[in-house]
Amino acid sequence: MLWENELKPGKRTLLIGTLTLLVLLSFHVEDTSAKLWVIHDIDDRETYILKPVDPVFINKDDSEIHIKIGEEWSLFYPLEAEKRYHIFLVGDWINNGSDPLADYDISVYDPYRRWRSSHTESAGLPEQVANDSRHRYFVPKVTGDYEFRIVNDPRDSKNATSAVFMVIEHIDTNVKYSKYLEGRNTQTDEELQLTGWAYEFNTSSPRIRVFVDVPSSLDMYEARLYAMANPKEKIGYNLYGIGVPNGDLFDEFQGYYGGFNTSCKGDRNPMAMASCEYSGEDMSFSYSTPSTGENATNIFYYFVLIAEHGTGTVGFHVKTDFTPPNITLVEPPEKGYAHERTPLAVSIDEESEVERVWVEFTDDGGKTWETEDLDLEEDVYACDLPRFSAGANVNYTVHAEDAVGNLGSIDGSFPVKNRVALECRVAESTVNAGRDVDVSGRISPRSETVQLQFRNGDLEETVEVTTDTSGYFTYSYNPVGPGERTLQAFFAGDELNYPASSNVVELKVDLQVMEMSYSLSASEAKLNQPITFSGMLTPRVRNMVVEVTFTSSASYYKETVTTDDGGDFTCTFYPSVVGVWNVLAEVKGDGVQYTSSQSGLMEFIIVPLTVTDKASNMLLAMVRPPLQYLTIGAVGVGTSLAVYVGRFRLGIRGNGGKKRPAKKTKKYSRNKK
Repeated sequence: MLWENELKPGKRTLLIGTLTLLVLLSFHVEDTSAKLWVIHDIDDRETYILKPVDPVFINKDDSEIHIKIGEEWSLFYPLEAEKRYHIFLVGDWINNGSDPLADYDISVYDPYRRWRSSHTESAGLPEQVANDSRHRYFVPKVTGDYEFRIVNDPRDSKNATSAVFMVIEHIDTNVKYSKYLEGRNTQTDEELQLTGWAYEFNTSSPRIRVFVDVPSSLDMYEARLYAMANPKEKIGYNLYGIGVPNGDLFDEFQGYYGGFNTSCKGDRNPMAMASCEYSGEDMSFSYSTPSTGENATNIFYYFVLIAEHGTGTVGFHVKTDFTPPNITLVEPPEKGYAHERTPLAVSIDEESEVERVWVEFTDDGGKTWETEDLDLEEDVYACDLPRFSAGANVNYTVHAEDAVGNLGSIDGSFPVKNRVALECRVAESTVNAGRDVDVSGRISPRSETVQLQFRNGDLEETVEVTTDTSGYFTYSYNPVGPGERTLQAFFAGDELNYPASSNVVELKVDLQVMEMSYSLSASEAKLNQPITFSGMLTPRVRNMVVEVTFTSSASYYKETVTTDDGGDFTCTFYPSVVGVWNVLAEVKGDGVQYTSSQSGLMEFIIVPLTVTDKASNMLLAMVRPPLQYLTIGAVGVGTSLAVYVGRFRLGIRGNGGKKRPAKKTKKYSRNKK
């Protein structure tokens, strides 16, 4: 021990000899067993308590420790790092009145004899030694022997009233602990230092159940429970929110409370204890607390373990949590894939520590069951279930057990089928409307049919295609109308295969551009003479509407024509205004397959008629149609004019307008022609 290095050589030799004598001889002590492991040095006013479980009495008639006014006494305790100890000083000196009789103060020194803290409550108030943030428990930073120096403050004390100093480890409920114990001496039947041990805990639970797991090498005497403080019921004191028993409760029972001791010779509460009949027999008992129901209050208990024969390490816990762990499936598997492991995860809401989580499962209807443990991964417990065959149906139950034996479970199931891979693609991502698009893809495992779904806004088109023996499929899609489209392949699934969908394929459909080639019959024409505008559309589409517009500065003319089977069109125009004309042709797209298109602007000139042209036109207007056509057909305009003039002359010559007898002359060979 660390404190051995600080003792004077003679004192250290005396102490070691005393300890050896305790172990080898276990001499008999008529009073409590605590005196076997409490060593007093009267000269140096020091006491060494070898185990922190029993109270130390000060200024009692039969006590070795007496602290008069102005005097001090040091108590040494072996404490373990990071454990919580409840350390307090109570007794008859406590007085909340206006005239307290005693004032005890405490100073704390670590194993290296360094001062750590002082605790100096007002006269008559109980002292509590703590170093945590809430001033409740003392938590050593290192393992070693700590000194607690108690001073009877001469400034405020009027006498040396009796006191009780207590150091005991505080534990939590619903947490498993262990402790090595030794049975009584087989020859003298006296208790050894590790025969009995004690702990403190608190709970407001109306029900307590104690479990002690005893090894086969040890025969236990008893496990006991003592209710020691209930501040709400004015039993003991409330120091910074925790209960502290008064000094009287260490002497005897007071109703349901008090009576604490760690000796097999001491008193016990028959309603709060268990005994062990043979080595290795586990012990347990339930206890209904003094405060139950809606009025349950926070009670502080001392829990005692006493060994009888043999040695060994017992496991123990105090159970106040009787609620099974609440298990929630995290993204529970709705399907399992053949020949693949299936992930399984659960979250657990539990007051106590979760000790084990596992799953039992079957894929043959319960004929055989297997087990798999779930491990904690961040905030969930998870595992991967083994591989199953297609067509199986897996039933499973997840179990969770907490540290105090509460068991919760949850069931689930899922089918197992093949994972289906489905691919789809197009030869071109951008095509012209009306032009076929090659669609291809593959499904594995093979299915006889696959559905192709084409979407264009709210419009949807679905076709069914057949696969070959390897699962490949092809389809020629003819999109109608422009716009953005999506293509996706779907498989509905069957008994052994899950439904599947392919990747989404983007497809852009553009209108097909109409190209126009065109020409004019002449770049110059005479007034009212025909001029022809001709053109051809590519692609060669029939019945496309073409608007041909002729314009001049003074006139305007539009005509609508349609293309023939070869995509050709013709428009003949008779201009009635002299000057420069322009002509423009425009084909209107159908908005479904073809775009609009137009020709370039072409120019032609209309010139006035000559005198001859006018005369000819006049003649054509005056003569009878048979003659007109005959004359034009015979010799043309010049000859017609000659005939017209000849007739005019014949009409005005001769006897007062009378006709002369015709001469016999030869006919024009031209006319003949």
